Amino acid sequence: SGVQFEWREPDLFGQKEIVLSDGRGKLYRIGVKNEPRPHLAALSEASLVRPLVSPVAVVEKVAYAVDGEGTLLAFQLPDLTRGEKWSLGGNCLWGPRRVGRRAMLTTEDQLYCLDGSQKLLWKAPLPAGPLAGLPLESGNTCLLAAAGGLIWRVDAATGKELARIQIGQPLASGPVL
Repeated sequence: SGVQFEWREPDLFGQKEIVLSDGRGKLYRIGVKNEPRPHLAALSEASLVRPLVSPVAVVEKVAYAVDGEGTLLAFQLPDLTRGEKWSLGGNCLWGPRRVGRRAMLTTEDQLYCLDGSQKLLWKAPLPAGPLAGLPLESGNTCLLAAAGGLIWRVDAATGKELARIQIGQPLASGPVL
């Protein structure tokens, strides 16, 4: 039809569904319908005021994404009802991504953490520039790495920095077990 879509990276909702955006003004929950024979179908959809420019992160029954105006949006699953929204005060550079039982994202200078009930748990300054890969949730803490060579641990509930070490070398990925 000549229409170009800019599909945004999806995230899983449960074991058999995904949530994704077409990058043009719609958010979809996609799954398998069995009738008349098994096929992929939109199980619910939401029309957006502005297209999404970020991946989608699903935490419990909430989907998070960022629009082109720098607004973080929450959608309640399964019906994709519009929920809370937050102005980020800048461009989203990374995320939102699911990290354990939370969603995280960064702007130029802030790290945001949200839970599965549309609550902004905390935001904290980025101490050393952009992240190098995914943060690692470990118990009640989160381990993060900055591309500039800093690794630091924060309390996952509050964002308070607990420890840090400067590696002295650039990093290309986040921590892994």
